[in-house]
Amino acid sequence: MCNVGVSFLAMNDDAVLELLANPILGLIHKQVLMNLYAMDAHNQLHEFKELLPLYLSKDWSECEYILDTLVQAGLLKWTDSGIELTRTIPRQEQDQACGMGPH
Repeated sequence: MCNVGVSFLAMNDDAVLELLANPILGLIHKQVLMNLYAMDAHNQLHEFKELLPLYLSKDWSECEYILDTLVQAGLLKWTDSGIELTRTIPRQEQDQACGMGPH
């Protein structure tokens, strides 16, 4: 996954930065969010239930608690099929940041 390129885009998005300033968020929440953006960039966001416990070395209930905090901060929302990022990064920008755009 292209965490660095996508994280750079997210951290330069004023709307994302405003939401990240919420005092309920700690470093772990921000790390998880950047990984969710990277998963989304690679069309893997639907695999979050399998990938987050591996990435965090935590059981699902602890991962769910982290996600619930991101929902409270307005960065995610639960959907019938899983989760959705409330602020998306255009696919073209993601591709270019990850070196997959037109050269």
